[in-house]
Amino acid sequence: MENNMIHAEIDGKPLLRASNFELLRLVAMFMILMLHSNFGVNVNTIFQEFQLNPTSAFTRTWLHCMANVAVDLFVLLSGWFGIRAKFKGIFNIVFGVWFLGFSSFLVLHFGFGLDATTKQWLDLFIPGSGLWFIHSYIILYAFAPMLEVFVKSVDQRSFKKILIGLILIAGGFGWVRVLHDFNMGFSALHLMVVYLIGRYLKLHQPLITEWSKTVHLSLYLLVSVLMACVFLFTSAILGVQLPVEILYHYNSPFMLCASVSLFLFFSKINLRSKVVNYLAASSLAVYAIQECSIVRPVYMDFCKTLYMKSSGIMTFVVMGSFFLCFMMGCILIDQVRIFVWKRLLVVLSKLPKCCQL
Repeated sequence: MENNMIHAEIDGKPLLRASNFELLRLVAMFMILMLHSNFGVNVNTIFQEFQLNPTSAFTRTWLHCMANVAVDLFVLLSGWFGIRAKFKGIFNIVFGVWFLGFSSFLVLHFGFGLDATTKQWLDLFIPGSGLWFIHSYIILYAFAPMLEVFVKSVDQRSFKKILIGLILIAGGFGWVRVLHDFNMGFSALHLMVVYLIGRYLKLHQPLITEWSKTVHLSLYLLVSVLMACVFLFTSAILGVQLPVEILYHYNSPFMLCASVSLFLFFSKINLRSKVVNYLAASSLAVYAIQECSIVRPVYMDFCKTLYMKSSGIMTFVVMGSFFLCFMMGCILIDQVRIFVWKRLLVVLSKLPKCCQL
């Protein structure tokens, strides 16, 4: 029943999962793989890229802006379904990160002869070391019961006012001033705000939820291309290096707008697919493996090699194919985790009640 390290503890009924949202998980994970490799494959900065090849830089920046919604999408999904926090859920996440990290090392060691450094070994023993989203999500997970008490105790009008206030605070202090508490959106505080946005959309169905799929998708694409155009205008046309990258920070109002738009677009898709549900159950495993301290350097080196050996439209074909293959490999590895986790739950269920999760 509990295949997905996060989602299974959210809706609790995997067989009733809406495949449109499960497809969104897979799309978001593909975006994360693309996001983590996009500018990492080039030694130049974004500004230098625009100076050297504006067309290529604009395309990659647009893709980056489109993909940067992935994190917010995952949290919006949590908010939409609501988190029913249990200690077993936290243990599931931590166990998953540990297990997938060690499994990935074994694959790389025995399959490709790779050895890990002392620091990388230490990272494996620290739950989610370097995985900021895992850290932040566990904090969100722990605070979810209190957030749910708030959500159930206020009416729509009060919820709306408080949510607008939180968004303004997050925008003023977390985005404009870039204070450490919000850390450009790399924080549990930002995830809590996004979680509440998801809860509000689900529980109160504001006017924007009634817009058509075409409007939602168009708004997502428009906001993304506008952010890329700002980069193009300042870097290639004006030739000045400005801190315009704040436009696509996770807590940017533009990113929030794009994230909500794409999320609502998928909410209107009618889809039922056991295959999609099965694959999406391992979506978090893709992130946990790719961001593992042992795997990430290998992943980035391989992406650079593919990027350097391809050009034009073939770059998209080659890189996209690699991302899909990587996702499938991670999903296969995660099947072992699922098997071990289920057996572990059986063993733990036989312990005295005071020792059970």
